[in-house]
Amino acid sequence: MAESSEITLVEVVLVGMLGMFLLSLGVVSFFIVYQRRLLRQQEQNQKMQEEYQQNLLRASVESQEKERHRIAESLHDEIGALLTTTTLHLGQIKPSLNEETLKARVGTSVDIISETLQSVRQISHDLKPPVLETLGLVAAIRSLISKANVSDETEITCEGPDELIIPSDESLGLYRIVQELLQNALKHAQASQIHFAIRQTGSSVFIDYTDDGVGMKATQLNGDAGLGLRNIESRLNLMEGQIEAVDAAKGTHLKIKTHAKTETDD
Repeated sequence: MAESSEITLVEVVLVGMLGMFLLSLGVVSFFIVYQRRLLRQQEQNQKMQEEYQQNLLRASVESQEKERHRIAESLHDEIGALLTTTTLHLGQIKPSLNEETLKARVGTSVDIISETLQSVRQISHDLKPPVLETLGLVAAIRSLISKANVSDETEITCEGPDELIIPSDESLGLYRIVQELLQNALKHAQASQIHFAIRQTGSSVFIDYTDDGVGMKATQLNGDAGLGLRNIESRLNLMEGQIEAVDAAKGTHLKIKTHAKTETDD
C-alpha cells in the first residue's frame, strides 16, 4: 500500500510538473506571438506614417510646381507678349515719321509698358499680398474674400480680430491655407454660404471654416484626401499645426489650429 501511495504521489508530481511546463510553454508562446503581432503593428504604423509624410511632401512639391507653372505661364503669356508688342512698336519709331504718327506710336508704347508694369505688380501681389504685411492676416483674408464675393450665389464672410501676433511667414502660410480652402469651396462645395472664424489664444491661432455645401466627412482627411487638403496639411505640418474635419449635418466644418512661435518661444 505504501508503494502504491508513493507511485501515485510521483505521478501527481510528474503531472503537475508537466502542467507547469505546458503552462509556461503557453505563456512563452503567447508572449512570442504577441511580440510578433506588436512588431507587425508597429511596422504597419511606421509604414502608414511614412506614406503620410510622403503624401505631404508630394503635395508640397506638387503645390510648389503648380505655383511655379502658374507664374511661368503669367510671365510668358502676359509679360512676354506685352514686351514683344512693345519692342515691335518701339522698332517702328523712326526719325522720318511725322510728328503726329511719332506721338501716337510713342503713346501706344507707353501704354503697353504701363500695362506690363501693372501685370508685374499683380504677379508680385499674388506671391505676397502687400495688405498682409501692412494690415495683417485678417485684413488680407477680408480683402481676398471681397474679390471673391462677385456672385450673388455665394455669400462669403470672415470674423476675427484686427490684429494677430504671429510671425510674417506663418501669417503667409495661414493666408495660403484660407486661399486654398476658398478656392476649393468655390469650385466644388456648391455652397450658398462660406464662413471663416479666426481667433488667437496665447500663441495658438484657430481658424474655423464652415459652408453649407455638399459636405465632407472626417474620413476624407485621411489617405483619400485630395491635393488641396494634402497641401493644407503640408503647410500646417511646417507650422506645428493640425486640421480636423467635424462631421456636420450639412456642409463642411473644418477646425484648424497652429502654434504661432513668438519671441518668447525662442
